[in-house]
Amino acid sequence: MKERSINLTAAEVRGILDGTLTSFRRPIRSLSPDPGWQEAPPWKPGDRLWVRESWMPGYDHQSVDQGDDKSVCEVIYRGASKDHNVSEFRPAPDDVAEEWSRTYSEDGDDDPRWRSPVSMPRWASRIDLEVVESQPEKDAAGVWGWVVSFRRATASPPTTPPS
Repeated sequence: MKERSINLTAAEVRGILDGTLTSFRRPIRSLSPDPGWQEAPPWKPGDRLWVRESWMPGYDHQSVDQGDDKSVCEVIYRGASKDHNVSEFRPAPDDVAEEWSRTYSEDGDDDPRWRSPVSMPRWASRIDLEVVESQPEKDAAGVWGWVVSFRRATASPPTTPPS
């Protein structure tokens, strides 16, 4: 079993959260001219995928400098529902909570800004998926892609906000 990240759009994340999305398609990167050649699937049954989505730091953080990663940071997820963004408090490394407290507090120097899914760290991810099946499939336009079926896996739950 491998664990790796996958970048998803806001619409894909909403589909996962409301239970309507159970598979996704990704293009096959290279095809050999040899008809007997077959590329190995990038995801295999049992692999875990942690979802990266558009996000930004929130204003609430609690740094607990005990060296045991008990700090919490507010993470805001873009387009978590059609009408608004959603925030959750996630367990975070102590150094991140300290930096966010200095930088993004209400009286800090910077306003948080939206960040690309590519920059989302593992600890900020709120959705884990388990691959059920991965198979090559040609779409209506004749383009080959990997169709990956998945189910929601248990991710670390959000934690309580700082008091």
